[in-house]
Amino acid sequence: MHADLSAQAADLYRAEAERVARYERLVASVKTRRPGLRKLWARFRTPRSHTLAA
Repeated sequence: MHADLSAQAADLYRAEAERVARYERLVASVKTRRPGLRKLWARFRTPRSHTLAA
């Protein structure tokens, strides 16, 4: 049973790592192609509490 759970955990961890890596590559490719979108990406990547507090 423990082997099944550890295998499932490893699969989930690998899938999450791949998803994050894919997202980071997407963000990097957009930044290099369209430098003007940096402010837009920064707005989406910062938590809303920081932008609303100002």
